Amino acid sequence: MQINMQRGFTLMEVMISLAIGVFLLGGVTAAYLAMRSATTETVSISEIQQNGRMAIALLSADIQQAGFSGMLSDLGSITAAPAAFAGDCNSGLNGGSFPQAASGNFPSIWGVTMAAAGNVMGCVVNAAADSDVIQVKRGGGPPVVAGAMQANRFYLESNSAQGAIFPGTAAAPGFNLGEIWSYFHHVYYVTTEVFDGNAIPVLARMELVNNGGPVMQLNMLLDGIERIRLYYGIDSNDDNVVDSYIAPNNMPATLWQANAQLKAVKIYVLARASRPDVNYQNLNTYDLGDGVAFTPQDNFRRLLFSTTVSIQQ
Repeated sequence: MQINMQRGFTLMEVMISLAIGVFLLGGVTAAYLAMRSATTETVSISEIQQNGRMAIALLSADIQQAGFSGMLSDLGSITAAPAAFAGDCNSGLNGGSFPQAASGNFPSIWGVTMAAAGNVMGCVVNAAADSDVIQVKRGGGPPVVAGAMQANRFYLESNSAQGAIFPGTAAAPGFNLGEIWSYFHHVYYVTTEVFDGNAIPVLARMELVNNGGPVMQLNMLLDGIERIRLYYGIDSNDDNVVDSYIAPNNMPATLWQANAQLKAVKIYVLARASRPDVNYQNLNTYDLGDGVAFTPQDNFRRLLFSTTVSIQQ
């Protein structure tokens, strides 16, 4: 009779095999965690870049066309416009949505830096501290024909001698050689929303719409926009060259109303991740222009964006 001898693993062999297995598993786990962390960081930075660039693009597009009035010299030369209305965003003397006769020049752009979080302009609620509010009023293209106007918008019709602002539900004035443009009144600011227990900064915009009459409507545009700071380029000697950039709180009221002297705006946008990263500590200092620095010392990733925009009046 043949006897088959079977031999198992010794205790030492089992222990060596387990040790190798644990080592390999630890390596795989470490590689997975590193890859996961890198992926989270990449997604976070990509989100910040996208939101920051979109914020710059939105602000730039509006600011470039501030005061545009078609063939008319400026918005202050409008000859007919709706009356002032309750709940308008008003920056002061003739600073509402529509130019009012005998109320002074009609500023097409205005701004303020919020020293503390709060309300401003009669329409903005809970604007963030150390961030700017900017108001822009303008016509915008492309030109439209009377039959294509939208009921929820306001429009500007002008020729070289006269202009009028009217709702899309009304008939166009029909000026000789006139063109019809959409009319916009936008107010940008940073505020805060709470989502899943996290306070998230948001770029918000109040915008003029027609809803049975003029109304300023709130739109939340972009998450993660923590601060915007703007500086206004002034041409002091009428040579079409910016002589100085002034922070909004240092701008005299006369300069806000002197539309022809406002030539450019420097824009700074600080974008932040929506959620903190416990494996990251942000000790960077961000230069927001004019000696304004911000060092957060927290766990949020950030990127700073800036550009200078010429006003094409």
